[in-house]
Amino acid sequence: MPLQYATAKNVTVDNPAFFEIPPLRRFYEKAPSWSRIALERGKGLTKPLPKKTALRDGQLIQFNSAKLVSYLVFDIDEPHPDDSSDYPSCFYNWFYADVPPPTFIVSNNKNGHCQYFYELKTPVSISHKSAPKPQFYLHAIRKQMTLELNADSAYTHAISKNPFNCEKQTVYYCLAEPYELSDLDNLDHEQNSNFKPSNPDDYLGLGRNNDIFHTVRFDAYAYKANCDRYEQLYDFILSECRALNAEIGKSHPNGKLSDNEVRSTVKSIARWTWDNYTGRGKHADKYFSKQQAKRGKKGGKAYGNKIKKNNARKRQKALKLVEQGISKAEVARQLKISRKTVTRWCQDAQK
Repeated sequence: MPLQYATAKNVTVDNPAFFEIPPLRRFYEKAPSWSRIALERGKGLTKPLPKKTALRDGQLIQFNSAKLVSYLVFDIDEPHPDDSSDYPSCFYNWFYADVPPPTFIVSNNKNGHCQYFYELKTPVSISHKSAPKPQFYLHAIRKQMTLELNADSAYTHAISKNPFNCEKQTVYYCLAEPYELSDLDNLDHEQNSNFKPSNPDDYLGLGRNNDIFHTVRFDAYAYKANCDRYEQLYDFILSECRALNAEIGKSHPNGKLSDNEVRSTVKSIARWTWDNYTGRGKHADKYFSKQQAKRGKKGGKAYGNKIKKNNARKRQKALKLVEQGISKAEVARQLKISRKTVTRWCQDAQK
């Protein structure tokens, strides 16, 4: 076992003993004062409830405040193919991916599916008044880790399992310190240095709601010039959002947004565009919607092409350095990967 995790069963917010466990205590302290919850999966969210009530009653819970990200959460339903441990089937995806260990893991007792919780030492503001670059850095790391962990690429990053709901789940925790974003950084910065708020492709992979919002809003900018009334623009955006939601639903049947959620997104785009947008946009729907549908059908594989190429370059460089007599530990340090990965690459090359 590469890192010692302790097990906490029957975790409830009414048991003071669980507040002696540092990761759970901090999760309670950082939870929003008022949170939306789902009493049962697939039953929709309640109105905001006080923190203690939400953590006592909710099966699923809003784990970050609306404008501040304190936790990165990854929804993992597929185990790593090499995993043969006695732990839940998705427990060790972080280990095989060579990423830092989660602060704690909530596992479904029935199917072994897991959610990884990474606590951030310095929360990231995602308010519209905040600087865009830190937000993009957060999103870029989250997208990268989603690929490496084999996590659900359409997860919304808004609602998670409630670690204080003891029904049908187990919490595994370690005493790792909260992470700075840079501790989780395994990005190719040359590829991620050209972020532009006006580029719709930079927003993909941030969740279903975000994908729809940031795809259709660029189409709305371009279409506004054809509209004499607000209702015309609204109807166009509604049809575009519904079409894109249907495309996402083909690859993620359980992730299709409800019509109320779609209409909420439509209203946000339409009202801002009608009241504020005065420029000329480039109509991108023919390219962009096809790209979104293609990526969804491939289950995120299209996002992984750049990552695979980057890993291939690292692998070639690592093998070359080992041939030159440099120790595997030194190679791992230079390339910022684990020694275990270097060893595995060398073993594969000898086969």
